[in-house]
Amino acid sequence: MNAIALTATSLTLGYDRTEVVHDVSLTIVPGRVTALLGPNGSGKSTVLRSLARLHPITSGDVVITEADNDTPSSTLTAREFARFVTLLSQSRPHPSGLSVREIVTFGRHPHRKRFAGLTEADRSAVDRALTLTGTMAMADRPVDQLSGGELQRVWLATCLAQDTGVLLLDEPTNHLDLRYQAEILDLMRELADDHDIAVGVVLHDLEHAATVADHVVLLEQGRIRSVGTCEDVFTAETLSEVYGLPIATRIDADTGLVRVDALHRRTRRPAASL
Repeated sequence: MNAIALTATSLTLGYDRTEVVHDVSLTIVPGRVTALLGPNGSGKSTVLRSLARLHPITSGDVVITEADNDTPSSTLTAREFARFVTLLSQSRPHPSGLSVREIVTFGRHPHRKRFAGLTEADRSAVDRALTLTGTMAMADRPVDQLSGGELQRVWLATCLAQDTGVLLLDEPTNHLDLRYQAEILDLMRELADDHDIAVGVVLHDLEHAATVADHVVLLEQGRIRSVGTCEDVFTAETLSEVYGLPIATRIDADTGLVRVDALHRRTRRPAASL
């Protein structure tokens, strides 16, 4: 597949008659991880769902670009769109009675003819997705036996089997332990760096964003407050205003990454004498 970009221009989004996102523009670029950040209720998941055609757009456009050809996403059928863009959402069904491989095979739906069996291309895509997510060893296990972290990786493998140029993820590290968080972040970087995938991800943890993102979009009350690299956006003044509490930022001497420290009352209290 050619490199795919996904561009949103002047999005206005709402629920019923209440606008919650105002004039948001951004581009998810091949080979780059773009993180959407902001407090609860800032609109980041709503924006991501609109990019995946799961939330109606009040005004604005979402365009898919492939080899310099622009296609408004609204003109594509659901099956056509699913060949370009996939979303790992927060809420997913908990399947029963199926193996890991059977679940991952669902990702091939946009590429298969109705009632047709699996082709060699389908099997290859499923094996690749299982390998990339480290789930090949559990391919024949019933999903009922998996932990939450393992099931998260299986759903990600299902998205990868879809073989799209754009991968959207809504808080993929939620409810995972430290090891699985690191593995998901590493996989996002691998998909962007080695496979030229355009990755868009909603994150709550700012240090996860500093670890994985090339570009960040900081939202506040449904509007873009700041865009750029983590070094550009993660200033103490901006983050303190957006999140409503004192925040300090610094560059970690060992990793070279931005560190973010929320200065709540306990951390601001003078240290007791020993």
